[in-house]
Amino acid sequence: MKTPSSAALAGAEIPQSARKKHWQAYSHSDAESLPWERQKRKSGSDGKRGMVGFLIGGAVLFSVMVALVLYVLLKPARITPVITSSAVQAPLPPVTERKKVQKVLPSNWSEADILVEGGPVAEKFLNATSVDEMLECVRDPETVEPLMRARYPDGKVEPFGLKDFSSATVVAFRNGAASLMVQTREFDSKLVNFVNTPAGIRIDWESFVGWSEMPWNEFVETQPTEPKKLRLLALPTPYYNFDFKDESKWRSYQLTLQDEMKVIYGYTPIGSEADQKLMANESGLPVAVILELKFPKNRSSKNQVLIENFVSEGWVEGLDDKP
Repeated sequence: MKTPSSAALAGAEIPQSARKKHWQAYSHSDAESLPWERQKRKSGSDGKRGMVGFLIGGAVLFSVMVALVLYVLLKPARITPVITSSAVQAPLPPVTERKKVQKVLPSNWSEADILVEGGPVAEKFLNATSVDEMLECVRDPETVEPLMRARYPDGKVEPFGLKDFSSATVVAFRNGAASLMVQTREFDSKLVNFVNTPAGIRIDWESFVGWSEMPWNEFVETQPTEPKKLRLLALPTPYYNFDFKDESKWRSYQLTLQDEMKVIYGYTPIGSEADQKLMANESGLPVAVILELKFPKNRSSKNQVLIENFVSEGWVEGLDDKP
């Protein structure tokens, strides 16, 4: 399956642009006593009030339209992992547990080192048209090959293409991996995690596609009562209801994979290891994590799950940040 990655809404104050027009009335002293002149001035006053009301209403409508346009333009884009329908429909082989290894990225590596070493690997990976070609670019090919062949049953891969790699000016080093954004041929931004291996720098394929033990939609629909390891996005949210209505006992998290997919709510005991690690996210934005989830037996709701275990922060599994 598919962090979502590594943003807040930007607002803008719209100034009052409408100005009231001033009308100058002409009067004659000898006309004050004429009834038709008084009626004419009355009609002019009514027209003045109508024009002012029209201008104010138009200004308000214009301000609302400008605010909506600015909201759309300034709203930060959310980077989502690569998820396609084939990942949801393909049968999944058992997930192989990966032993943790020590940090493999030298501490003195720089962004320039990653761009030089990782550029050719990223280009070959994103231009690959087959599983065999892609396997040459990925970390732990023996582990991920059965997963890749389940995702691409005919062995063919639709290449993303690489538009630009040098534009990835920010490289994040965390948990033994180097993460950065690349731009595809279609100008999409994709998060790539590089790991240094005995064969050289390679791409973590599982995090790139958001692979999980069970596709997200299938997990939500089938509601397994045994724990399943899933890559997803988590965000604290105050939703307490049904079997998890006690706010003093449970912490609630909104769980999803990406915007258009189903949202469920995960719960973990307050103060548990999973709760402490999830609460470490103070950005106010969804954080990419790997969790083990299960639906409670005899449940009262179809959209509430137990968070059994916190596997990893981020979607790269099996790396240790200890030197």
